[in-house]
Amino acid sequence: MDDELTLPNYVTKRGDTYQYVRRVPDDLWGAFGRERIQRSLRTADNRLARSLSAKINEEVERQFDEARAKLGYTVNLIDVSDWTALDWGQVAAWFEAQLIQDDAERRFPKTTGADLIGTAQPQPAQWTERAIFSGWIKLNRELEAMSVQEYALARLERVNTLTRRIGVTMLPTSSSALQYAAQCQRAELRALDVFFRRDRGEQIQWAHPEAIDGRWRKPLPIPQVQLQVAQPIQPLALPVGLARKTLEDCRDQWKADRETAKKSVRDAYLREMLLVIKLFEKTQSISDIGEITRRHIVAFRSYLMGTGQFEVATVNKKTSFITTLLATAESHAWIDNAVKGNLHLAVPEGDDDKDPFLEADLAHIFSHQIFTKRQFYNRVKAGQDLQFWLP
Repeated sequence: MDDELTLPNYVTKRGDTYQYVRRVPDDLWGAFGRERIQRSLRTADNRLARSLSAKINEEVERQFDEARAKLGYTVNLIDVSDWTALDWGQVAAWFEAQLIQDDAERRFPKTTGADLIGTAQPQPAQWTERAIFSGWIKLNRELEAMSVQEYALARLERVNTLTRRIGVTMLPTSSSALQYAAQCQRAELRALDVFFRRDRGEQIQWAHPEAIDGRWRKPLPIPQVQLQVAQPIQPLALPVGLARKTLEDCRDQWKADRETAKKSVRDAYLREMLLVIKLFEKTQSISDIGEITRRHIVAFRSYLMGTGQFEVATVNKKTSFITTLLATAESHAWIDNAVKGNLHLAVPEGDDDKDPFLEADLAHIFSHQIFTKRQFYNRVKAGQDLQFWLP
């Protein structure tokens, strides 16, 4: 049946009529003066819509190429047939950095010096236009709901549009396509998180695209010299963002820091911290602290609340374990910026209230040897359970 034929992702149906809808790449908005191209195919026939849309798409691609040539974006595509997963990971890191850089440049016309140094209060005039912001929200929801395979089908063409700036495109038939798609999907979600935070007035530090190393970079010419000097072997570059440290490493360092400061470290507290770490890594599918963002911590907090097993105060405590460990990582320069601030949920009024003691309870408490004989334990928390009730 015609209705069962798979259509390209740039073909949609409005009523009974098929439409060609193509998003204009970010780098060409200025040249086209709009964000998307939309044309009616004037047919309700599935097979004819496929044929007509293919011809229109060829024309649109030609217009994109011509616009890039005028803007100086024309590049020769690089042979990527022997590229490894690490090479594609670096392209995904460049893709994320470029999305964030493009957003920064979009904001520059309204940015003031006070904005740049973080002393200005955000004003409504500086916020993103409603239409664009709504588009971000819609895209964020779609990306979170998509499987990696769906992302590859729907968004790989858009990713290639951007990476053509460095002469790189990914073929859907490549053996690395799905892994690369997963990295790009995560990159887009991270970039959207930055967009939303910027609209709240936060100052965000990010790696400039030119700082991302990769095989697309042309090596600088080496000057000819008389002496033959041995060149040091360079370590294999990791994708930007990796810290090669885990939350368990942070826990060990936190413990060492406490001991150096001669502060108490309870085994029970360390065990509880470890359980939270394991649960966080399992639910968020992440282990390297360099990849942890506010989004992961908020998602973890939502997961804890969704289980129905924990009170708000307990959820806040478990969330604070993660932020405390990231702060430890930042203090030892393992990461540049720890996630902090505005993560605790408000405790519902009355949740912290305790019922008054009965006379029997008071008699039992004050029969303890601390009160009857003034005998104290030589421990950090000598009162044991009484510590929670003593003024």
